[in-house]
Amino acid sequence: MGAARGAGILRGMAVSAASDPRSVLVVNTDADCIVPRDWLMDLVSLAAGHDVVLGEVHPDPSEMSPISLDAWWRRHPRGRGSLHGANLAVRLDAYLSVGGFAAVSEQEDVLLVRALRAAGARVVGGTRVMTSGRRDGRVPEGFAGYLRALDDELALQGEIRAQA
Repeated sequence: MGAARGAGILRGMAVSAASDPRSVLVVNTDADCIVPRDWLMDLVSLAAGHDVVLGEVHPDPSEMSPISLDAWWRRHPRGRGSLHGANLAVRLDAYLSVGGFAAVSEQEDVLLVRALRAAGARVVGGTRVMTSGRRDGRVPEGFAGYLRALDDELALQGEIRAQA
């Protein structure tokens, strides 16, 4: 995943080579996300004076049981900020200063933001996007795996029966 995201950014840099990296905002989302109408404008506005915008995500309620969805919202109240490559913006100069996305199969977003914070990046919270509530994904430590683990934990606590 990190190599794919990084390749996309390199391609963008190639077609906008004349742009000042301090004025370029690298924005990430995933194919299974639905972004709000003004999402991009909100990210640009939030990025003013910051290096990184950490947007939030929430699962599609139609793909969640009521108990799982309630557990999700208890753990992830609005406005707490979160870290998801599905809703992340970073100024290009800051991105380049830490070497960009690591060429790893998962957690590339976490590693990038960890490096940015260690380098003193100015971080702000962002808007929410809705993403798939599926439990089967290609990345074991990804969002689908997190939702599966949440359901497993609720099942162990007797709150729900394990979902297939």
